[in-house]
Amino acid sequence: KKTEFDKNGDPVFSFLTGITNKYKDGQLPSEVDPSKLNIQVNPYKTYTLQIKILQFKEYLNTHPNKKEITRNDISEILDTCFIQIWSSSPSYHWQGYNYNNSVMDSAIYPTSIGLTSGPKGWKDRTTDMGFTDKHLTQLFMSIDFFKPQMAVSLMSACRQEGLF
Repeated sequence: KKTEFDKNGDPVFSFLTGITNKYKDGQLPSEVDPSKLNIQVNPYKTYTLQIKILQFKEYLNTHPNKKEITRNDISEILDTCFIQIWSSSPSYHWQGYNYNNSVMDSAIYPTSIGLTSGPKGWKDRTTDMGFTDKHLTQLFMSIDFFKPQMAVSLMSACRQEGLF
């Protein structure tokens, strides 16, 4: 979908994926608003998935003559830089995946939900101690397909930021 630099200067890749069509007649699709971590109506029937690259500028400093970002660079960045993730799918937040990532400092939008009771607080919807919902899992399983688009998008964002 797009790549933008956040207020800390870290690039954030955003992807769209279709919702799980499990809604009954008359029930409106929903997603989690990352700014408030609450459920909101989702008329577009898509979820936003995000991958945030931490230490990107340090990566660039180790490659001082770099003038472009390539597919191979994306592979190296994903292999060497810390990342944080997000999915606006309700299951990512409310089944504890965002909590697990928050504990590991790998959540873009950390939550304290569950800090008093831990994942057992979700009872029959407990997390399986995983870190990705099915939407993020599919993204990571097919990440090689997206690397060329990620390289082009990151290169464009770098130009806008004046990094190249």
